[in-house]
Amino acid sequence: MMKGIYLFPILFVLTISDLFAQNYLHLSAGYSVINPAEWNRTIQAYNFSRPWLAKELPLMQNGFVAGIAYSGVLRKGLFISPEFQYNRFTSSATNEPVNTKVKLTGLNGQVNFDIYPLEFKLDSVGSAIRPFIRIGAGASLILPRVFVNDSTSTVDDVEYNPKVWAFLASAGLGCRFTIAQGIDLIPLIQVTYMPSVNLEDFNYALHGTTLPGLVNNQKLINYQFLLNVSFKLGAEKYASKRSTKKR
Repeated sequence: MMKGIYLFPILFVLTISDLFAQNYLHLSAGYSVINPAEWNRTIQAYNFSRPWLAKELPLMQNGFVAGIAYSGVLRKGLFISPEFQYNRFTSSATNEPVNTKVKLTGLNGQVNFDIYPLEFKLDSVGSAIRPFIRIGAGASLILPRVFVNDSTSTVDDVEYNPKVWAFLASAGLGCRFTIAQGIDLIPLIQVTYMPSVNLEDFNYALHGTTLPGLVNNQKLINYQFLLNVSFKLGAEKYASKRSTKKR
């Protein structure tokens, strides 16, 4: 069921791609920040139980995000934008003879609605600066991995490579700047919220055993600072009410 939900944005793009006169392709990249308190407690316990470490395993906080999206106009001042994102967070420490690395990869599929409140009453768009509000929802496939000396950690002699599904909701603020004919630059601040993400056996995979008091499940908030390049695919116009009036 979750896999079907995750494929929805891709199918949605194929369905709506011919419905709009104003279409855009978006490529984005940026900086991603999380503060997973429960998972970081597991990392802190790893460091505390190994006082001989010359270099402690860092907490998971900063990462990288890249994305691709397609958007079209639903009506004046309202865009719809199916999007796919790749997120990656890593934590690694080299302590001979043991090198440890934690990697968290997120593959997000969602549908965004971009609202341009200043454009609802416009018959056409002529401004080179266009602020907007974004809201969206979708699903995420999260792939946690733990490596010891470049080998995948095991849980009960089985490689630790779970696939974790989670629902997500997002909101953001952005602004479009026209920099060339058919090309916009869009800085965007976005917050993504996942109410429940369960990294099953993460505690075991990192420590080699289950430590009491550590929790694998938690809510996750992801702050993203993105720079988006937008390429126009269709004619930019809004339907004018004045054109339908009789003279």
